[in-house]
Amino acid sequence: MPRPFSDYGPAIALPLLCAALAACASGGSGPGRSDSDAVRAAEQAQLAAYRARNADAVVAGYAADAAVIVAGQAPASGREAIRAGVARMIADPAFSIALDNRRTEASGDIAFTSGTYRVTYTQPGSGQPAREEGQYLTVFRRQADGSWKAVQDIAARAAPPQAG
Repeated sequence: MPRPFSDYGPAIALPLLCAALAACASGGSGPGRSDSDAVRAAEQAQLAAYRARNADAVVAGYAADAAVIVAGQAPASGREAIRAGVARMIADPAFSIALDNRRTEASGDIAFTSGTYRVTYTQPGSGQPAREEGQYLTVFRRQADGSWKAVQDIAARAAPPQAG
């Protein structure tokens, strides 16, 4: 039986992926950049952190009170719980992730991104790669320093995982 993506732990909510945001850590929007542009850049920085397998950079993109929510699991609340899930995912040699951002909106100190994700991972037992696809929604909040950090990260699998 294929391993559900959610077996990696609740940290996958990307965008699953929208976690670590080096751009968030470096300070949000600057001259000539809209808030939506800054949030999109933060999401892309997070994706780069996942691909670089840098758990610290992924977690840095979450607010201290953030929660990652994956269907069928208890939410991972706070950076340490999120870090544990991220560490399990990126330790898998077959792990890869892609996001297709379909919408980004910002209003005041709140913003969101949404779209689709694709993840590849190793199935337990068989050791074979599996692929999962689904939708994500990440809510961001502007921090006191002007940076954007994820506060809610939600992933919903579209269908059962497929052999890779």
